[in-house]
Amino acid sequence: MSRSNRVCRYFDYAVKNSGFGAFLVLSGVMLGAISSLYAAEIKNGSEYTFYFIGACFLFLVMWALRDWRLDAERKYHVDKLDRTQKQLMETVRTMPPQNMLGAYGKTYRFLSEHIHYLQESQEADPKIMLAKVEESIRLSLSALCSIISAFENYPSHTVYSANIMRYRSNGELQHHTEQKDAVLSRLKFVEVRSLDGLAGVLDLELNLSFSSLNDDEESTYPDSRLEPLALPIPELDAVLPGRTRYIPGAPTAFRDEPCLIADSRDMARIVEENCDVSPSVIRAVETYFHAQVAKGLNSWLSVRINDRMPERGILNIHCNRPNILVDEKQVYTYVNLIIPFKEMIDQLLQRRQALSAQIVGG
Repeated sequence: MSRSNRVCRYFDYAVKNSGFGAFLVLSGVMLGAISSLYAAEIKNGSEYTFYFIGACFLFLVMWALRDWRLDAERKYHVDKLDRTQKQLMETVRTMPPQNMLGAYGKTYRFLSEHIHYLQESQEADPKIMLAKVEESIRLSLSALCSIISAFENYPSHTVYSANIMRYRSNGELQHHTEQKDAVLSRLKFVEVRSLDGLAGVLDLELNLSFSSLNDDEESTYPDSRLEPLALPIPELDAVLPGRTRYIPGAPTAFRDEPCLIADSRDMARIVEENCDVSPSVIRAVETYFHAQVAKGLNSWLSVRINDRMPERGILNIHCNRPNILVDEKQVYTYVNLIIPFKEMIDQLLQRRQALSAQIVGG
């Protein structure tokens, strides 16, 4: 710290000090006493007049300086208090309701016990075991829907749904022509239905989905409203500044972090403003999500199933109204709350993959 800065800091401290205020009060009293004692001399314009005027000017300067500094200090603390109050109110607003933790614990215990029984199962037929694993995955998705419903304090007339998108690399699809053709038939938001320029696709697993629209809360039926869908994962991102080839939603979550779409009706605008895609792709996005609103896809959250390995797939949670979560703070809280459930799903998906390979291999 320079000498001038040190002097200014000491001076600022002295001005704000209560002792300085007492000194000003005493100085005012002394000026009053002096003006009474030397009233005649001051009135006649003697040298005492100039001394008195100088003393009064110095007193006023010091008084104004202290008043200005105290006022600035008061405004600083008022602003700080306002910011603290706003942060507190924001924290309270984005906190889950009181009964949420009870619902969370109940759901976690139920699901962990179910998966434990599944692991202890001695079923020899891999097809039957595969069906049980997929059922457990749907139960996990059901649990996530229950948690977000409790997190939002059980809003009325809200249907929550969840599904999983599996990542399929370009190399994997090139070795399976039939699967490649099937994936290309449901690939959307590309100018040409081809794997050229793509690292892979996110393929919606229709069988690994759940919707609270089902009458029975513990049912494990897949979401019947879903349609086949594959989304592109570009091999290289765009070179244009501020633009990306990753479509908002699951592809964005695959790239880096959770992606919240507050209103699917804004998707075309979001893509137009942020993505390096052609006008035909923007029109396709607008057409697709306009139709999806009627099917309950009004807002959604996309997250990685495994935070360190996006290749494990993407989890989508959506509902039939805008603003599934209030803002990024609620997203952060919810995403951290569901980490144990994502780990369960990750383990189940690995077991499902092993069973599928076992069935194919005979």
